[in-house]
Amino acid sequence: MVQRIKTAVRVIWIILSMGAASGLVAQPSNVSNASGEASDQSAPDGEAAAESKDRPFISTGLNSEALAAQRPEQAVWLDTGSHGRALGLLERETVAPAKGAVLILAGEGQSADAELAGALRQPLAAAGWATMSLGLELPPYPIVRARSLPPESDAPEPPEEAPASGNDDDPEEPPADSGSIMIDVMDKVDLDQLRQDYREKLDTQVGEAVSHLRGQGYQRVALVGIGRGAAPMARLAMNGIGKAQGEPQALIWVAPILESAALETLGGAGAADLRILDLESGRVSNALAGTRQSTLRRAGFRGYDRQQVAMAPRPTSMDARQVASRISAWLQRQFFPEP
Repeated sequence: MVQRIKTAVRVIWIILSMGAASGLVAQPSNVSNASGEASDQSAPDGEAAAESKDRPFISTGLNSEALAAQRPEQAVWLDTGSHGRALGLLERETVAPAKGAVLILAGEGQSADAELAGALRQPLAAAGWATMSLGLELPPYPIVRARSLPPESDAPEPPEEAPASGNDDDPEEPPADSGSIMIDVMDKVDLDQLRQDYREKLDTQVGEAVSHLRGQGYQRVALVGIGRGAAPMARLAMNGIGKAQGEPQALIWVAPILESAALETLGGAGAADLRILDLESGRVSNALAGTRQSTLRRAGFRGYDRQQVAMAPRPTSMDARQVASRISAWLQRQFFPEP
């Protein structure tokens, strides 16, 4: 009976997922996203169908098309192959000579121009750093739901099947939490595959952004991750994706949301050339920041600088000036130290 329930719910989940995917293409895109910005109006169904043959599908979740139209002088479309296109907004340095480039990954569910990510471009460009911001799409719902489960198990084992008592086809009352059912019946392999696909998509977007900046002559690319954007940037920084020859890789976290597993990997051999600036809000007590520092020390990581900033716990565009000031000052010390 449990196996039948699992199979039935799995089929329902697949059907709902397909329906949601088709809805993203067909529905008008004037619904506000997580950043509170309105999408552009979609074309009629016939025109949209014809248009989809000529260009890759672009998710409307981050308002990419509307942002590109609003800021055509900054818009950079990044080709990520099977993942479609991603929008980066690039503001070039306004002082010479250029010191390098900064690549910012926004908080989860935010566009390339939302809140802090968008507001950091101008002050960093004024400090001599060409700055590109990328949006960060929300992961598939099962990944988000699994975050509330115990860390030792992504999918709890189903209960023992009770002995048969009569007709197996007797209806049973469904559990109240349909979200739990969704995760429970998903194999761990399925959940791991969703995570892998999501990671690959983010890695490809960031990789293409770094390649574009390098193609524009910026060999030194510092990585900035805001909120949950900190984890993907940390993973890529370990590979030195933005480091110039003979220099360390610069990584900046702004109010990061990180799991312990992401921190422990920073103690490996690949972290020898990595330098991290961790910016946290000084307005609230943050035990997690202390835990990050302790975890990194235990892992043997030495290139870590933790600083408190008078910013909101979840920074907004109002905090951009002081955050940019901390970032540019730290980068100056890393790459242009005074004799």
